[in-house]
Amino acid sequence: MFTSSQYIQRVKGLRFPELSFVLVLILFFAYPAHAAGIVVLHSESGPTPWTQKLVEGLTSELGGGVLVRQEYLGGENGNEDHYDAEYERLALVPASTTPIAVITSGKTAFAFMRKYRDDLFVGAPVLFCSMPRPEPGMLSQCGDCSGIPLEQDVRNTVDLIFDLRPDTRLVVGIMDSTPASQLLRKKMEAAMEPYMGRAQLLFPGHEPGDDTGLNMKTLATVASSVPISGAVLFLGFHEDKTGKPVNEEQAVRLLSERSAAPVFVLTDTWVGKGVLGGLVATGEAQGRALARLVSRIQAGEPPQEMLPQPTLPQLVADATVLARFGIDARQVLLLSGALIVNEPAHPDEQGDIRPSGILTAVLGLIFFVGLLYLLRRLTSRKYTKPEQRP
Repeated sequence: MFTSSQYIQRVKGLRFPELSFVLVLILFFAYPAHAAGIVVLHSESGPTPWTQKLVEGLTSELGGGVLVRQEYLGGENGNEDHYDAEYERLALVPASTTPIAVITSGKTAFAFMRKYRDDLFVGAPVLFCSMPRPEPGMLSQCGDCSGIPLEQDVRNTVDLIFDLRPDTRLVVGIMDSTPASQLLRKKMEAAMEPYMGRAQLLFPGHEPGDDTGLNMKTLATVASSVPISGAVLFLGFHEDKTGKPVNEEQAVRLLSERSAAPVFVLTDTWVGKGVLGGLVATGEAQGRALARLVSRIQAGEPPQEMLPQPTLPQLVADATVLARFGIDARQVLLLSGALIVNEPAHPDEQGDIRPSGILTAVLGLIFFVGLLYLLRRLTSRKYTKPEQRP
């Protein structure tokens, strides 16, 4: 056995090639990715609220017995060279066993997996999520494939707008030029048909005579111009009118801060960031559903025999935003399956004083005053001369 000092001396004595070999061995045996587990390929370039909730749902449902490795592919705007470089990077990751499953979150990750599956993860089942149901031909291209389709409930969210604010006179759809936004626009137009006699529908930057798209500057102008009698439905804003990627979190915050009207959304990604809420798809629900598919795969069920079923949307509303627009949270809770988040602080919860503390303080004050009165009486008797008797 070597002592720690002897080990350090041995390492110091290694030449560079030998030291490099030792480091590679250390990394190989220390890196958890080589063990059988789950690989999650994200379309984004880094963590987002959606990806975090997705993995939280996945890991909490699976428990601690399965390793989950996450890889971020760099967004939807990368070119062919970028994804070839991502392939080269992932190919260097040691892997002694085939993953239990590869989860692709978003269209970019799903396309990446279809292209490189036979080289990166040979024989691994594939589960898609965070995207609509793929065409059957695309599913066949990824081999043993199933998943959890992402369905955004535009119709019921539009109904929710008018349920909560019947006097709404304008609904503004925020979108970009991507096919996903175009599809959601069609759904929104269909959902608005019953309300067109009393409300107007606009898609700024995507109307006749105003078809140049949006950027952050024009989005700020749009947000400031929505009246209090209106509502905003955020369909998605991944890129501006020049095709440049947009930070959606900044876009959502800008809308919620500058608009005099409430902002509604279709996923829970932005709930808690100033939006009112909506009938939302949740990342946690998708993650939990994926975990159940993984358990079925581990039990021996072929993925291609699993019918892709979407998770049901949930009504989620921000209580602080509801209060801002004078909407009683109890009205929302009457709707089936509603979840209220971000409760505003009540006056009796602020500071360290509670009703019970106030009562204790009052009783203490009464006791103190009574004690002081008693002491004064005793003191006055002690120093007062007794009356002379005849």
